[in-house]
Amino acid sequence: MGRAGLALLCAGLMGQASWAEQEGEAPRWIPSLDLGFSTFSYSADASVQNSINPPWLEGSQNDPTREFLFQFGGELMGPMFEGLPGRPRLFAQGRLQLRQFSSDKIFKVGELRGRTAIEVDAFASSRDYAVTVQSCETNPSVDCPVTDPESFTGQGSDILAQIQNPSWSAALGVAFELPVNEAWLLQVKPSVAYGFERINMTGHLRTVNEVDPVNEVFEIHESIGAASTSDHHLGFGLELALSLFQQDLPIRTWIYAGGQFMYLLSDPTTGFFDPNGVATYEVERDRFGIRGGAGLRFSWMGFGGR
Repeated sequence: MGRAGLALLCAGLMGQASWAEQEGEAPRWIPSLDLGFSTFSYSADASVQNSINPPWLEGSQNDPTREFLFQFGGELMGPMFEGLPGRPRLFAQGRLQLRQFSSDKIFKVGELRGRTAIEVDAFASSRDYAVTVQSCETNPSVDCPVTDPESFTGQGSDILAQIQNPSWSAALGVAFELPVNEAWLLQVKPSVAYGFERINMTGHLRTVNEVDPVNEVFEIHESIGAASTSDHHLGFGLELALSLFQQDLPIRTWIYAGGQFMYLLSDPTTGFFDPNGVATYEVERDRFGIRGGAGLRFSWMGFGGR
């Protein structure tokens, strides 16, 4: 080891001893509350199959959307293992996440406009399909004569996905203390993490086909299908927390940031359709994902000595 490395090691050991002396008798158990946010990229292969007049208004897309969730939770740290480097403590965390935004459109072809009442709530409605027969003269969206069903405006297809509130996560791990100086303390916290979320998916399609070319009569088909999935994730996490030592207060404030590498345990593919077979929808989610988060943690240090 070179002189610089030896000096750094000695400074770190002296910093740890100095910090421990200032801290006095550390609490055996440390409960905490935290507030913050988490974010991840929701990536999936979304596809629509048009059964009326394919390949019009169908296809497959993968357009990841960025999710932001407000999160709050708690943590409990156990007794310190003083004989080990970094004075480790076991900890357990639990958090609830709340989504703040509306549905995300993960697939879109064409331009759906003027949706009907059947699309208000797919999960509460039993009417999943509608057909309207119109002539050219009765539809103000087109100019007569019409020679192509694609001339009708408002045709399109899409798939919406929405994370339901609340989702939640938990973690078990070990926290290592690394004094930065006499005032600041850094915690390095590897963990095993679990996450759960429920996602509602809704698919829509409106398409027009010609049933009487002589009289220019068309059928307008409207489809809505819905499905719900419960996703379970398991993976590894790493969090860094930085605290300013406060000798006169029983509450210590931390700034934390971390990430999780998660694997989807549930079936990644969700398929659904309308009952009359106008369209079929499918969403295949990525198995692996990375999630990040940051926030403030407030720890109660007043539970006495170890």
